[in-house]
Amino acid sequence: MEIERKTVVQIAVSVAVVAVFFVGLIGLSSVYGSEVSYENEPLSGTVDNGELGESVDGAVSFQGDLDGKFTETTGGIEVAVNGSVDEPPTDGRLNSAFTATIDDTIANGTISGTLNGSASNGTFEGTFEGTITASGHDTEVTADGGLALVGLIVVFIILMPIAGYLIERSNE
Repeated sequence: MEIERKTVVQIAVSVAVVAVFFVGLIGLSSVYGSEVSYENEPLSGTVDNGELGESVDGAVSFQGDLDGKFTETTGGIEVAVNGSVDEPPTDGRLNSAFTATIDDTIANGTISGTLNGSASNGTFEGTFEGTITASGHDTEVTADGGLALVGLIVVFIILMPIAGYLIERSNE
């Protein structure tokens, strides 16, 4: 079975146009993207895989995975944290203030607030409410970047049929 020249040209041109589109997207996010930072942004959610350490002078070490939603803006965050709670659990319950640093890809991230839930055998499952101060979590495209993205999509839509036309002309 022999591959026709026409098929090879169609595939090559299609791949090239899509590659140019992706390079444009990467360039667009680099030029028009800005790092998202949070300054005392309200956050609430759940704690998974919480681990409590031994009580030292009333404070207890804490680490776990927080899955939270922002209350002032849309979106949320999932992060691993490492910190401490102010009071040890009593009667299988923990209701205490906590402060933690973020162990994930977020730079200079801290979360503080209140943990509330069940604690047994050094584990904790429950909820949290507090605030986050962090930078470097996400990149968002600015308003000008949104317009540039629309322009890039329009160029892609126009470029594909032109490429198809040129392929057909080259086969004549």
